[in-house]
Amino acid sequence: MHDIPSCKSSQIGQPCSRNPQGTFGLIGRTLGHSYSPQIHQCLADYEYRLVELEPDQVEDFVRNGGFDGFNVTIPYKVTVAGLCDVLSDAARRIGCVNTVIRLCDGTLYGDNTDYYGFRYMMESAGMDVTGAKVVVLGAGGASKTAQVALGDMGAASVVVLSRSIEGFTLQDASAHADASFIVNTTPVGMYPHCPESPIQIEEFTRVGETRLGWADGLKGVADVVYNPARTGLMLQCERLGVPHVNGLSMLVGQAKRACELFSGQPVDDAQITRITHRIAAQEENVVLIGMPGCGKSTIGAELAQALGREYVDADQRIQEAAGKPIPQIFQESGEAGFRALETQVMAELGSQSGLVIGCGGGVITQPVNYDLLHQNGVLLRVRRPLEHLDTQGRPLSASEGVGALYTQRKHLYEAWADLTIDNDDTPQVALDRCMRELALWWGRESLGSICAQVAAEDPSHLPRTYLVINGPNINMLGIREPAIYGNEGYAALLALLEETSRTYGFMVEEYQSNHEGDLVDRIQQAMGCVDGIVINPGAYTHTSVALLDALKAVQIPFVEVHISDVSSREDFRQVSYVRQAAITTITGQGIDGYRQGLLFLNDFLVSESCGWV
Repeated sequence: MHDIPSCKSSQIGQPCSRNPQGTFGLIGRTLGHSYSPQIHQCLADYEYRLVELEPDQVEDFVRNGGFDGFNVTIPYKVTVAGLCDVLSDAARRIGCVNTVIRLCDGTLYGDNTDYYGFRYMMESAGMDVTGAKVVVLGAGGASKTAQVALGDMGAASVVVLSRSIEGFTLQDASAHADASFIVNTTPVGMYPHCPESPIQIEEFTRVGETRLGWADGLKGVADVVYNPARTGLMLQCERLGVPHVNGLSMLVGQAKRACELFSGQPVDDAQITRITHRIAAQEENVVLIGMPGCGKSTIGAELAQALGREYVDADQRIQEAAGKPIPQIFQESGEAGFRALETQVMAELGSQSGLVIGCGGGVITQPVNYDLLHQNGVLLRVRRPLEHLDTQGRPLSASEGVGALYTQRKHLYEAWADLTIDNDDTPQVALDRCMRELALWWGRESLGSICAQVAAEDPSHLPRTYLVINGPNINMLGIREPAIYGNEGYAALLALLEETSRTYGFMVEEYQSNHEGDLVDRIQQAMGCVDGIVINPGAYTHTSVALLDALKAVQIPFVEVHISDVSSREDFRQVSYVRQAAITTITGQGIDGYRQGLLFLNDFLVSESCGWV
């Protein structure tokens, strides 16, 4: 951590300790929906308030507001810098502050933790600007922070483009298409003006340049905007395959540094990643797409309840906007009129956050709708056998036929979807599959934090996670004694685990090691993180008391599995230390024994949760 002076000059004394239980907050003119209280609540246990001030109230608050420390946002960062007694080196060089702490003698110390957050954003995204040319879009406060940080990170040159700089406007961007990195610090594309973009980046990405001195391609794009999650600039990067990062990690990173200043205690950088992922998951819409009648409404309503979110039926919104049912819209305005209205509704819904949205089957026929929905959403395709699709009240399904409609749209559903689930069983199975896919997309911890807000003691909608542990030589399957262990290789085992996971809607993690201590470590790490274990200890079955002790210590239900029929083999293989604590043992079934073990474990836990065992 940086040294923090206790007062205006070094002659006045040593730093005072800060108050980790003090009162802190954020000041600005219009704060609206701020993530800051949520972020600071995750970082530390102190009160954090939002305070909206008019310009003539700022100085009195800063000097007499009674806060132990506070963050500052637009438009007061420069104003508050002039009111501080001492500035950090970063704040002095940038010319503004976003964090102030009141020391024990009343001295005001100002820092610019955006500097720290910006560097964290770039470095954690793997954007090494050493020796590179960087184009910075915008000339405001965030731009100044970026310029100073980029210089300190070793950028060879930083070119600032802004509407206020003659000869270096955003329209002049193509003159600098040799840049390796682009950083957007303008508000272009920020909610509610999304998904607009300040520039088009395709020219920056072209490879095989022939102009002398021009570099090939674009190595990365950073956008300090974080709402929407994917600005127009970020969506361009996705399409063109350019590495990119939005500003959420910068926001959390600067808050982490501010928390250290407020509390006087270090905070692990791992907290930045954890909180960033959690907020991203909480704010991201889940957008259901798929053929008409595939079950989006039923699944969407169940999913929204599980996530504690509002479910929005896009077709219902369209009918409300038109004041008439969809068949009448088609009859009076044709499909073109309906699609135009649909796009208006997609623009409205897609700009919001934290919803579950069920879309009409034809939403994918209009390319503009993709950006509108994906800017803040993960697109989840619901797939259902054609013979089970409901066509009642669906004009195009009835007029064109389900088969013909599917042929026209199949490639679009596949191209748009981030995730896909099959709706070929009960609604509960479909919901379980949705939750499993979201756990993979967001991370189990982030999904768990969302579900915990719905019911802290009811994890029933969170997909179960099982850990498959393999001991020595299992990685040699297909090579090692095929007559005993079979011809199927280790890759086939992993594929079987993945197929079983997707089919039955639970998550499976796999770990293999040839070392006893590593296996013990992995079992201990599983405590509190998985619901059950399937273990094939290999040769350690017959020798390892340590594995038995570890399994008993973590108190996680587990199934013992062996590929061969060990009961018909050598005498020394008749001893199994782990068996005495296993809920069952499966032997002699080849690699399918792992699937059987997972299903036995899952059934056991379902029965246990229902009170049947």
